[in-house]
Amino acid sequence: MYFAVVKITFEHEPGSPTPDRKELAAFLEKLRARFRVVTMAYSEMQEDGETAIAYTSLALSEESLNKQLDAIASFCEEQGMGRIADESVLMDHIDSIGDDGDEGLD
Repeated sequence: MYFAVVKITFEHEPGSPTPDRKELAAFLEKLRARFRVVTMAYSEMQEDGETAIAYTSLALSEESLNKQLDAIASFCEEQGMGRIADESVLMDHIDSIGDDGDEGLD
């Protein structure tokens, strides 16, 4: 089983409408319902005109998880949240948690 933690930063064009808190909350709810992920706003309309979200997901295979991440990125752009300026992904096998000798999760 594989997990991913993702941060997506959206860039808004100058002069274009930016999502308010209510719109962002509605978008996050659509994202949760459609892809069964845990998600929340990472930042709301920073000074530089960017909005960011974070989400996490699990899948049985790395291939399946990659497909889901691609589908989520496409969905985000289709929903009018803005252009994806950055997408940071941490992905690994669930068994890797605690493999480095740390106490980890017990």
